[in-house]
Amino acid sequence: MRNTIIIFILLIAGCTSIKIATSWKSPEVAVITPVKNIIVLAIINEKDKRFAARMEAHFVGDLTDLGYKATSALQLYGPKAFDSLTEKNALIKVSATSADLILTIVLLNKSDELKYIPGQTIYTGGDIWQSYPTQGRTVYEPGHMVNEANYFWETNLYEQKTKKLLYSVQTNAYNPKGPEALGHEYSSRIIADMIKNKVVQQYSLKEE
Repeated sequence: MRNTIIIFILLIAGCTSIKIATSWKSPEVAVITPVKNIIVLAIINEKDKRFAARMEAHFVGDLTDLGYKATSALQLYGPKAFDSLTEKNALIKVSATSADLILTIVLLNKSDELKYIPGQTIYTGGDIWQSYPTQGRTVYEPGHMVNEANYFWETNLYEQKTKKLLYSVQTNAYNPKGPEALGHEYSSRIIADMIKNKVVQQYSLKEE
């Protein structure tokens, strides 16, 4: 089961609405081995706390499946502990933990845009398998406006003691279908990029 985790994450990431804009890894960083703990910290100043909770939960789950020890900051500190804090101040807040690494997920910006979907003509086709074959018909769907939500994210991986930046990635997420879907797709996409750039890899239980 564990041997298929990387393949599954890469396949999921290949069909996501989340696109990577830039990705960077410190040249001094080798593949990170299983460490004592990775704190996953979502800094999302939204009224809907489900976004932060689902983001952290999916990252914790995916990192755990790869063989790492990960913990949700919300589980440790509570849902309001990081309200209105900048990434820098949030890092200071969790510095008292025993974590070796801190993975932050920051919502940089969110915009809602009206997008016009052009009208189209659709031929429905007929049913030739009936006793009396039916003819298809042409249906016109008029153009319409839809509201499209765009999310701009940044995820950073820091060494806890020095606060040195080890890895950073910026992404765009287009019109997600809710906190659960967004958390799942975003985590899968970022973990796939971290695997590709040899920041993390899969470890078996024996290797831990």
